[in-house]
Amino acid sequence: MRRWLPALPAALALCVGFTWHVDPYGERGGPRPGRYFYNARSIAPLLGQLEREKRVVILGGDRIRLASSVLMGRPTLNLYQLDSDAALARDFFKSLSPRRLKNIEKVYWMLDLELHTRRIKLPDYNEHAGTMERLKTALAPRAFFDALVTVMRNLGDGGDFYIGDDGARVSIREPRFEPQGFGSSDENINLEVRPAAIEALKDAAAYLRANGVKVVFFTSPLSDAFLDAADTAKLGAQHAAFTEAVGEFYDFSRVEG
Repeated sequence: MRRWLPALPAALALCVGFTWHVDPYGERGGPRPGRYFYNARSIAPLLGQLEREKRVVILGGDRIRLASSVLMGRPTLNLYQLDSDAALARDFFKSLSPRRLKNIEKVYWMLDLELHTRRIKLPDYNEHAGTMERLKTALAPRAFFDALVTVMRNLGDGGDFYIGDDGARVSIREPRFEPQGFGSSDENINLEVRPAAIEALKDAAAYLRANGVKVVFFTSPLSDAFLDAADTAKLGAQHAAFTEAVGEFYDFSRVEG
């Protein structure tokens, strides 16, 4: 065992250097068309779109990730990576420069059943991750394994999708639309109203409207299996909280898929 100790620093340095170079989370350049990222965290490279032209902005979590410019029929910026974190989305919009804010044609915001303020850690919205931040990422053991996955996917078939230049996921193979998310009863789904998340949602809606940005809020369809098992009182309370926060919204929860 001792004879391997002198080689350990070199091996660790090699792993860190490998992770740094592969950049599995897109911190150096962000999502790039045609390349698979294990989990692109940085949305900064996408925001250049708002410097050049007006875009429709979409957010609301993974269930909205396939909404692209092609599907929408207009230039789109899909920011599903902000997830359903209301406070994160609010702070994102408030961080935009006047020019970028003015170039938001409209916001389509899917209200998630698990609206929260989880505070997902993302690099700065308007800049690439700094050297120290990238080094901290590269030192994490999990990042090395994610880098390996990234390399294998890009040397192989590239996986099932990549991140397009509008932020949406682009399927390489024929998409498989399988029941997921809120398709059935799931005891892990917390339907409790989160006051902090509702307040953040209300603040975000007010800020966008005050700056002349039209916002369209809507909910996702829910399966009969989920609706039959869900606590209807909690669902009702949640919808009432949505109404209080944003006013009118489109409720597609009982629309059959």
